[in-house]
Amino acid sequence: MWSEVFRSFVSIAFELTLLFIGISFLINLLQGLIPYEKMDQLMEKSHPLVSALVALGFAFITPFCSCSTIPVVVNLLYK
Repeated sequence: MWSEVFRSFVSIAFELTLLFIGISFLINLLQGLIPYEKMDQLMEKSHPLVSALVALGFAFITPFCSCSTIPVVVNLLYK
């Protein structure tokens, strides 16, 4: 029984680690491809509600966990 629990734990931990690394790579790639200055200009010209919806849209690109969603939203709100 304990060996099955341990095997399941290791399997889930490995999958989540790969997922976290993949999502982090994707987010860093997107941040490198989309200049903050351009995004800032677009968001300043639009209505605040539209800007908030755009930020939420980018946050929903990675709906897996808060490890990836929170930094993206914080960076968008900071910029």
